[in-house]
Amino acid sequence: MTVHDLTISKFPGNKKSSLLHRFAYYATLKNALWRSRHIFSVSEHTKKDIIHDEHINPSKITVAYNAVGNEYFNYTPDSCVDLSLLGIKKPFFFYAGNWREHKNIVGLIKAFHLFIKNTNAEVYLVVSGKSDPLYPEFLQYRSKHHLEKNVILPGLVSEKILKELYVNAMAFVFPSLYEGFGLPPLEAMAMGTPVISSSASCIPEVCGDAALYFDPYNIESMEQAMNKIFYDPIVQKNLIDKGKEQAKKYSWKKSAEILLKKMELLV
Repeated sequence: MTVHDLTISKFPGNKKSSLLHRFAYYATLKNALWRSRHIFSVSEHTKKDIIHDEHINPSKITVAYNAVGNEYFNYTPDSCVDLSLLGIKKPFFFYAGNWREHKNIVGLIKAFHLFIKNTNAEVYLVVSGKSDPLYPEFLQYRSKHHLEKNVILPGLVSEKILKELYVNAMAFVFPSLYEGFGLPPLEAMAMGTPVISSSASCIPEVCGDAALYFDPYNIESMEQAMNKIFYDPIVQKNLIDKGKEQAKKYSWKKSAEILLKKMELLV
């Protein structure tokens, strides 16, 4: 079996929150972990979580990383795509992902709000993804502080638009509190977009020295990272160069070979 993360164990959230759903999750997880012949995880961090939280023998777990698709490298912007039709203005920070608690997008909008208050800069935050009525705090904060002009919500976008948002963004911001791997920062890196990211969980393991890190529990720390990337072109270029090389370190072919080799040994 493959375990991508233990997010539901760490951040149960508001979905499937009944005792029955919780019991079913833990029972299914534990049963699968203990009965499986071998377990693949997508990061060393996830492997450590499985060992620590579920008391699985380390020898039963092999790490096989995720990777960025080849289509994200050497991408040429499409002149036929007009992002302004989605209400998007430049320059903008960009976030892509769902809106659950562990993604910390409430922390993101608070940090962005602090940034524009401190700098008075004409800059925008684009947050893609589908809003979730079980997590209304982000929209509530946006409305309460009248940030509709600066915080732009294009909704759940196509892969084509997603790539255009990556490549046109001033920086990709990843404020997550917990990830099993964290693919979006690597996608941004592959496309030549600077990444500022949370220092939590597996993200430093995956992104190495190619991201500008902040403490996701500290709004001021996140705001300072935004400030640095906004005003320092040298930092921007350094992150772009390092990011492209970091994304190349991951390969689906390499991961497939790891899985195949281990499964052949188990036959």
